[in-house]
Amino acid sequence: MSITLGVSSVMSKSYRQMIDRRTTNGGVCAAHLRWICGVRPALDGRLLAYFVAVAEELHFGRAAARVHIEQPSLSVQIRKLEHSLNTPLLVRTSRRVELTPAGEVLLDGSKRLLTEAERIASLAQDAGRRPPPPACLAQGSGINGGSDLGIG
Repeated sequence: MSITLGVSSVMSKSYRQMIDRRTTNGGVCAAHLRWICGVRPALDGRLLAYFVAVAEELHFGRAAARVHIEQPSLSVQIRKLEHSLNTPLLVRTSRRVELTPAGEVLLDGSKRLLTEAERIASLAQDAGRRPPPPACLAQGSGINGGSDLGIG
């Protein structure tokens, strides 16, 4: 017989299953083992963009439409992100979605990270459009008076 208390009622079924996997058979799940060993998960920009959409919309259907994927796929991707971070980011009920404190932290950081990633991509594209500087083959133009170019 199991007793469900407070937090468990808002905890999703998958998180209860994840916790059960950690404690059954004397083993630990891979995500928990990585956490114990101090290995931090890598954050995937695509998953962060999906998370930002859900966190801003607070609705999986609207967020899925916004990022152009199906709602079940979006839900799976968010669960993967939560599992890799080993913490719930959203509280899901049948009527609404809310951010957990961890979700609020991730939302703030994700927005800044994605904005910076877009800026860097734009800078790289701009640099790629500029013509390369002309090569100077005149004697004495190199550091060693041209000898670094095989002349002089």
